[in-house]
Amino acid sequence: MRAIQRSNCFHNKGHDAPCEFGDNLYILLFGVIQIPFSQIPNFHEMEWLSIFAAIMSFAYTFIGTALGLAKVIGDGRIRGDITGVSTTSVAEKVWLTSQAVGDIAFAYTYNIILLEIEIAQTVRVEVEDDIMVALEVVLLVEVVLLVVVVAVVVAGEEAAVVK
Repeated sequence: MRAIQRSNCFHNKGHDAPCEFGDNLYILLFGVIQIPFSQIPNFHEMEWLSIFAAIMSFAYTFIGTALGLAKVIGDGRIRGDITGVSTTSVAEKVWLTSQAVGDIAFAYTYNIILLEIEIAQTVRVEVEDDIMVALEVVLLVEVVLLVVVVAVVVAGEEAAVVK
């Protein structure tokens, strides 16, 4: 919300304007909303909550896709290519790619916890060791795929620099 307020302030008053907004109101609002939700018994067992979360996830995906398509249609062309943002050197490309991989890794921080929660609710405890091995394999595959993506992007950038 602060980012939206700041953006609107810059558009209305210019980029030299002191556009600072506090976040105390939003923290208090979040706390006030949390209090009634924390009183709901067996909140983790509600089927409607999973359905609502899935609908919200798809909604965010469709909104992001629609905004991206609107930008491409508005510009009349697709900016960028398969290798991403153009850079002046391979070192800069490696740095930017590493930042992107770090962002992805940070986004997947809770992925393993989510998998464990899903598995714990659907599978008996006797197969827990097999599940942990499967989770480790999944994480290993994700890491290998990310390394391959970085290698392909860097190789594509090196080819573009050589041309």
